Amino acid sequence: MTHSACASDRAIVVVDDNPAILDAVAGMIEVVAGIPVRCFESPIAALHHFTLHPQACRLVISDFDMPEMNGAEMLRAMVAQRPELPAILFSGSTKEEIVASSLPAHCRFFSKAGGFSHLMEAVQLLAAA
Repeated sequence: MTHSACASDRAIVVVDDNPAILDAVAGMIEVVAGIPVRCFESPIAALHHFTLHPQACRLVISDFDMPEMNGAEMLRAMVAQRPELPAILFSGSTKEEIVASSLPAHCRFFSKAGGFSHLMEAVQLLAAA
């Protein structure tokens, strides 16, 4: 699933196995921040795309609890390839569970229960950097 991004754009990568959440987050980013978004329902597919185009990604936003691998594992693999990569874990999982998964240094956590306003503020801040 892709919104307006192609491999040559400096896009925000959004990963969530829930298509409704994926579309909502991507839509808000495109409307609020005006930044192209590349969407993935699979962390494996997102990691493969990132491996092929690491510099084309300006920010990664990921769910935590997904099949195949969790969001923290995917983000650690991405940060291993590009240490300065900013990332956000946007999840309904408890914060303790996420912290225990050893998030990468540049990764921020936002709860889905908290809504989208804090996420959008962080997106605008991190994407501008």
